[in-house]
Amino acid sequence: QTVHDPQEDPTHKIEMPPKKNQDQRYTSPLEAQRNATKGQTFAMNLTVLRRMDPTIAEVVDMAGHVVVYNFDTRSQAWAKSDVEGSLFCVRRTVPPAHRVIVLNRSGMDNYELDITADALIQPESPYL
Repeated sequence: QTVHDPQEDPTHKIEMPPKKNQDQRYTSPLEAQRNATKGQTFAMNLTVLRRMDPTIAEVVDMAGHVVVYNFDTRSQAWAKSDVEGSLFCVRRTVPPAHRVIVLNRSGMDNYELDITADALIQPESPYL
């Protein structure tokens, strides 16, 4: 909210912090800028992702850099794959409704995992 008194010097104005509800915490201008930037980032990436899959409705979340590992059942160990890049959790307009996509910076093939009832996802910090 900007307060401006026309009787005063017209080149000066005072920025007032927005009023907040009791249930809402104050958002600083810097935090608001960060949030807007995240939203703009999501929107830009949504455009890129829709070129691959037009059924993507929304970017739910993202990580700037991930590496995909595969579990080798013979050696009982994790092996690094040739896929690394930005990870996106997206919501789609057709089933399956949710998907994880890694846009591969190391090769031509991206990684996609549909999030269904059959998907096995185990968080083991710092891995997922």
